[in-house]
Amino acid sequence: MKNIKTSKFNYFILFIIPIIFFVMENFTIDNDFWFTIAEGKYVLKNGFPHTVPLTIYNNLDFIYQSWETGVIFYLIHKYFGLYGMLFFVIIILIIITYFYYKLCMLVSNKNKMLSTIVTIITMSLLANTFITTRPQIFTYLNLILVLYIMELYAKTNNKKYLLILPIISLIQINMHGMFFFMLFIFMLPYIVNALKFNFKNSNQKKYDLKPIVLIMIIMLLTGLINPYGIKNILYVFTSYGQKILNETIIELVPLSFSSSYDKIIIFIIFLVYFLYFKSKNIPIRYYLLLFGTTYLAFDCSRSIALFIIGALFPLSYLYKDKIINIDIERFIPLILKNIIVISFLIVPISSIIFIKRDFYPESREPIDYLVKNYNKENIKLYINFNDGSYAVYKEIKVNIDPRAEVYLKKNNHKSDIYDEYTKLGNNEIDYKDYINKYKFTHILVNEDDPMYNKLKKDSCGYTLIKKFNKYNLYAKL
Repeated sequence: MKNIKTSKFNYFILFIIPIIFFVMENFTIDNDFWFTIAEGKYVLKNGFPHTVPLTIYNNLDFIYQSWETGVIFYLIHKYFGLYGMLFFVIIILIIITYFYYKLCMLVSNKNKMLSTIVTIITMSLLANTFITTRPQIFTYLNLILVLYIMELYAKTNNKKYLLILPIISLIQINMHGMFFFMLFIFMLPYIVNALKFNFKNSNQKKYDLKPIVLIMIIMLLTGLINPYGIKNILYVFTSYGQKILNETIIELVPLSFSSSYDKIIIFIIFLVYFLYFKSKNIPIRYYLLLFGTTYLAFDCSRSIALFIIGALFPLSYLYKDKIINIDIERFIPLILKNIIVISFLIVPISSIIFIKRDFYPESREPIDYLVKNYNKENIKLYINFNDGSYAVYKEIKVNIDPRAEVYLKKNNHKSDIYDEYTKLGNNEIDYKDYINKYKFTHILVNEDDPMYNKLKKDSCGYTLIKKFNKYNLYAKL
């Protein structure tokens, strides 16, 4: 196969198309961002917390499993603002795209045409939904790096490539410890493949198993280098798979036919299976990546990103001899290239400049009002689950916020606060008993809160002090 060098123009197309998807569909501040930077600020001022900061509760055990991300996000936001934060996400997207392209080029024997197609499709799917102001962007990068290194090792049997993996594990445990074991899950197919199983592939290259096992042990030991030690590594087992979270948190709900988005994803999954099974001589590691990430995608909507990353790049291997490696650029005049570059730049730039965006949550106005008119040190605020993130950012003590796993007894070792809050919403406990139990100084309810209409009828001794768009703010006299 002819080796065609990747030009600057080709890299521009690789990067700009996913960026367009990100800017047009996902150029916003995720709600979790607010408590992420609040925790980052807390670490810089007070060190690593071992009890949950900025809540009305005392002594709830706490593990800040993405502390490094929080610090980075906080500093970027402090010095460069929200636009600076979003441009940082674009930089991470470019890096992710670059290494994914390198991965596709590696497995396709440098089929530039095929690698470009697979990379653009994969990164556009990722950028459209999953690239956002959350710790997961670092996890995606680390997983792609793990796949790239394992493919290098599988191709060359050179142990030196594996030496990078402990560094990745050290970064992962501190950036996004919840997904630390995902590094190992993505490596498992390469262990099985090293056992010399052959499945529809009689001529695959062999590589040694022992170095992989040894480096995984070192990675596990490296993972202990974090402020919480082994507790951080094991945190995932008490935070995921909890029935109450799977039933109430949107991103943890299993994939189904309930929405148009789910149907599109399921169609893509079936299409990928069709493309796999039309091919021959497939290394078993690619089948295992396909089956494993499919299970993860159906089990939890957030894990669709793992399917996109782990199951699509092997298409570069499967079709490396079927897609002709043509250098299309040779047939594109320079003036047309310039027109393409300018046109593709106009779309994201004009979108950023001319489309009015409000990066703040709807709860900003009433929460800012509270901070301005009351001493936040004395506030004990009842608030809705999603609205709690911005209140935590403003250093107001709240009853709940989107850190759902923090409010599980399995993690905080004190009380099932999230279960109690859920029962309140389902009318399984009386709202008056809940209010009297925690003796809130203020109550902020939006139109979707189950207490919104109840407080209108009986405010339990609280006074409506101000109405906002979709919100009512009450204070205890």
